[in-house]
Amino acid sequence: MQRWSALSATGKDLVIAIVLFAFGSLMYLAGFHLLFVSADGPSTPLAPRFALLAMVCAVLLVRRRAPIIAMVVGLIPLAFDLMLGPTLPVWLFYSDLIYAAVVYGTHRQMQGAVVAWLTLSAGVVLAMTED
Repeated sequence: MQRWSALSATGKDLVIAIVLFAFGSLMYLAGFHLLFVSADGPSTPLAPRFALLAMVCAVLLVRRRAPIIAMVVGLIPLAFDLMLGPTLPVWLFYSDLIYAAVVYGTHRQMQGAVVAWLTLSAGVVLAMTED
């Protein structure tokens, strides 16, 4: 662990992004990526999935320096992933951007991120349970 602590924050973010991209790639290739499986099976080819994964991992590179901007920019691949059918790697790695916004942002940014995501989560739950 001595080597990890010797890395700069940018170096750590680079290692995290590379490792998560490799892990997400393995999930896609092994077929363990779909959050919801349809009877027809996956209809989207893997190429767009890898592009979205690469975009989320690229945003991870600035998660410490600009956590709120990273969280907002990360919504773009997240939205496209949702349109194609949500996949575990993109949503899991986006959750790291939310974590980074809370940990590395200012106190006010942390409060705003928590309130925004609690409100959004409640809205999604209400929309899903409404008849």
